[in-house]
Amino acid sequence: MRGRISNPAAAGTAASVAHLPAGRNRPSDRRIAHLQTALAQAPSRVDLWVELGNIQLRGDRLSAAEDCFRRAVSLRQDSSAAHHGLGLTLRRRGELESAVQSLERAVDLEPGWIGAWNDLAACQDSLGKAREAVESYRRILHQGPDLPQAWYNYGNAQVEVGDLSGARDSYLEGLRLGGSEFTLLYNLGWVQSRLGQTSEAIASYRKALEFRRESHRSWYNLGNLLLQGGQVDEARQCLRRAASLRRDDPEIWNNLGNACLDCGRTFEAARCYRKALRLDSGFHSAWNNLGILHEREGRPAEALDCYRRCLALAPNHPMYQLNRALVLVSLDEPEEAIRELTRLVESEPNFGCLLGSLEALDPLRCPPHFVRLLPRLGPPPENPVPKGP
Repeated sequence: MRGRISNPAAAGTAASVAHLPAGRNRPSDRRIAHLQTALAQAPSRVDLWVELGNIQLRGDRLSAAEDCFRRAVSLRQDSSAAHHGLGLTLRRRGELESAVQSLERAVDLEPGWIGAWNDLAACQDSLGKAREAVESYRRILHQGPDLPQAWYNYGNAQVEVGDLSGARDSYLEGLRLGGSEFTLLYNLGWVQSRLGQTSEAIASYRKALEFRRESHRSWYNLGNLLLQGGQVDEARQCLRRAASLRRDDPEIWNNLGNACLDCGRTFEAARCYRKALRLDSGFHSAWNNLGILHEREGRPAEALDCYRRCLALAPNHPMYQLNRALVLVSLDEPEEAIRELTRLVESEPNFGCLLGSLEALDPLRCPPHFVRLLPRLGPPPENPVPKGP
């Protein structure tokens, strides 16, 4: 499972609102009454309209807030506070394009306002405008290079545009400046794993778990990395911990089954795969893994049924087609195996190279009579052409 990186929370005016208890004498109610009285006497006071709009926004009265900010903008086009408040209100209403326009106007009027830049970047990110968000975070860091949260947000935006090396460096800088250790370490581990820096990723996830032992995603990702590195016993323990924390996630149960299978615990592995399939009967990867388990147990008929289910869910998956062909050979159905492999090579030309290379096949699942079938498929293409996007 890819580490899911949440969009950074806006750090501006409307980032976090602590709602006061209901009551007739709340300070905000008294202030609203006071501001309304003042505006009745001085309706051109932009600062009062902005303050009233901010109070309405904090109270989730979005229509009233929007009216206040629009009145302030109409009175003074060069009020950065009015444009900023209007942008935050529009963002809360889901009008993201208009929100970006208002926030851009705010930072144009006041380029040194870090909070407004952060709100703009968060809004751009919500719109899927990752490259624009990257530029906005760069502006923040140019003005405040010692802000660890800004480095975290910048790293998240770099991930969205595919700059994983840059994201890694941003997370490391955030850690150096004393930022939130868990979130930075978790995201750093994910980026390092995608960069192929497995040992560094393992170390990052271990450190992240020192700060939040109940993070099932950290246990899951750490377990997967350990499993890839052949540390199957520790991987099984990590994935078991993840499953205990999040019992309704079929991917965790599926990968725990893989770890159990690699440890030789076939009965436990089968239970895990079946648990995953109870949670999601359309999880074709779990059907495939259960089929492999049945093959190892010498039950090819049950394996064939699993591969049939896989292909019903993912008809053109090359590994499922290959697995079905292999088990058909073991069931002494070579003609059907040849048809399956022929369909595979025709739909996936690159797979012909794999079929032609016995080193790429599991020798335990490649009996001699299967090898004799390979020439009947014809030679693999010498220069297979990759498929386009």
